[in-house]
Amino acid sequence: MRTTKKVLVTGLPLLPEAEALLRQHGCEVFVTNPEPDQAEMVAQLRKVDPVALVVRVGQVDRDCFEAAPVS
Repeated sequence: MRTTKKVLVTGLPLLPEAEALLRQHGCEVFVTNPEPDQAEMVAQLRKVDPVALVVRVGQVDRDCFEAAPVS
């Protein structure tokens, strides 16, 4: 059984080529609103439970780290 790795991107989506590369390597890509506030980032981290976070917009604070513990 193949496990899908989830990647959360904050802000604008990645270029199509970059997203395609992630998908080719078994990743599912999730994107926040273009200008996420801290509450949205924390909520999305809890909901998506990603293996990676690409921060294009916003700042990662303690609440973000606590919302996405390493499993």
